[in-house]
Amino acid sequence: MPSLKAIRTRIASVKNTQKVTKAMKLVAATRLRRAQDNMTAARPYAKRVAELIADASTGDVPVPSSSSRARRIHPTARSSRELRLPVSSCRL
Repeated sequence: MPSLKAIRTRIASVKNTQKVTKAMKLVAATRLRRAQDNMTAARPYAKRVAELIADASTGDVPVPSSSSRARRIHPTARSSRELRLPVSSCRL
C-alpha cells in the first residue's frame, strides 16, 4: 500500500497534468477560431477568383487598362489554347 506522501504526490501530479491539458485545449480552440475567421474573411476573394477563372474559360474576362474603358480578352489564332491570367493578392 502506497504511503500518504506518495498518494499526495500522485494527486498533485494529476492536477498539474489537468492544468496543462486545459491550457492546451484553450490554445487549440483559439487557433481553430482564428483559422475559421481567416477562412470567412477570404470567402469573398476566393469567390471572385473563381468567377474570374470561370469567365476566363469562356474568354469573357474584363481586363483593366490605362484607358477609362475595359478591354475583353479575345484569343488570337496563334494563342487560342493559351491564356495567361495574372492573379494578385491586392484586394482593392
